[in-house]
Amino acid sequence: MSIEWLLKSNSQQTQNQYDLMLDNDIFIPDDIEYEIIINTEVDYSENDKKPELYLGDVEINLISVLNKNGIKSFSSKVRNYFFDNAHFLNYFGESELVLVVYSNGEKFEYTKVINVTLKKTKATMASDMLNYLSKNIDDISQICFSKTRSGFKSSEDDNNNMVKLENLNNALRYLESHVEHFARKKKARIVSKLEIHSEKPPVYDHNTTMWLLNNFDKLEVSKKQDHDVVINRKNFKVQLPRTSNYPCTNENENQVIHWFLMASIHYCIEIRKSLKSQEKKNPSSFENREYIRFDQVIKNSLNPIIKRKGQQVDDISKRLIKIKKIFDIIIPIKKLKPKFPIQTSYSLKNIHYATA
Repeated sequence: MSIEWLLKSNSQQTQNQYDLMLDNDIFIPDDIEYEIIINTEVDYSENDKKPELYLGDVEINLISVLNKNGIKSFSSKVRNYFFDNAHFLNYFGESELVLVVYSNGEKFEYTKVINVTLKKTKATMASDMLNYLSKNIDDISQICFSKTRSGFKSSEDDNNNMVKLENLNNALRYLESHVEHFARKKKARIVSKLEIHSEKPPVYDHNTTMWLLNNFDKLEVSKKQDHDVVINRKNFKVQLPRTSNYPCTNENENQVIHWFLMASIHYCIEIRKSLKSQEKKNPSSFENREYIRFDQVIKNSLNPIIKRKGQQVDDISKRLIKIKKIFDIIIPIKKLKPKFPIQTSYSLKNIHYATA
C-alpha cells in the first residue's frame, strides 16, 4: 500500500511543502494556514473507512478532493477560512500528527512530530507563564491533588525523583521529631568488658577467675601484706580487672536507621550532581528572532526550577547529616552494613521504631 502524506504551508511569505512520511525534524510557525494532504491507493469501494487525521487528540476533518489513476486524495482544507486552516495556531513545541489509514479491513497508524514555533511576543508570554508555574509549583501540586481520592502517589516504577524527595523529607521530619524517643528507649543489649581500674578495688567473679586462668604469666610472688590474690596458699600481686557492663546499640533495628540515613545522604549527592549538570549557564535570548522554538523557552524557565529544587536537596542533605551525627551518639553502631527494614518483636512493641 502506497501512501503520500504531505503538509503544505499557505502564506504570502512562505510556500513550503513537507513530506510527513520522512524521518526528519520539521519546524513551522503557528500563525499561518496549512493544508494536509493524503494520497493513497486504497480502493474505498471495498467498505474501507476513509483516513482519519488527528492533531493530538483533536480530529482534523478530511474531504475527498481527487480520484484518478487509482489514487485517492484527501485534504484538510474543508473551508477557505483562516481559523479553519491554521491548525497549529497557539500550539507551541512538539505537536503530534496521527494518520490512521484502513485497507482490506486492517488499520495502519502513522505519527509525525511537528515542532511549532511562536513569535517573540507569544514566546515571552509562554515564558512568563512557565516562570509563574515554576515559582508556585508546590501550591499547584497541593491544589491539584488535595481533592482527589487517591492523592499524589508515585509511579509504579518509583522513578519520580520529586516524589522520592518528598517521601524522604517526610521520613526525615519523623526522625527529627522523635530523637528524644530514640534517646530514651533504644534497642540495646548489655555487653560485659574486663577493664583495669587502678582506683577501684577488684571484684571477684567468674570473668575475673577466667582472666586469671589465662594470665598466670602476669602474676608476681609477693609478701602477704602486699598480695592481691592467693592461689594454692601462695600470695601473688597482680592488677586485677573488674567487669564493667555497657549497653551495646549495634543491633539490626539501629543498623536499619543508620543505613537509611547514609543511603539518603548519597542519594541527595547524586541528585545534586544531576541538577547541576542540567543548569543552563547562558539563557537563550529572544532578540532578533521572528519565531522562537519551544525548547529555547523551556530551557530558560528550567533554571529557576532547577535552582529551587537544588536548594531543597541541599536543605534535606544538611538535615540528614545533622541527624546522622545525633544518632551516632544516641544509638552508635560499629560497622555499617546494608540493612533493610523488617518488623521485629522489639519494633512492634516500640512504635517509634516501627513507624521509622
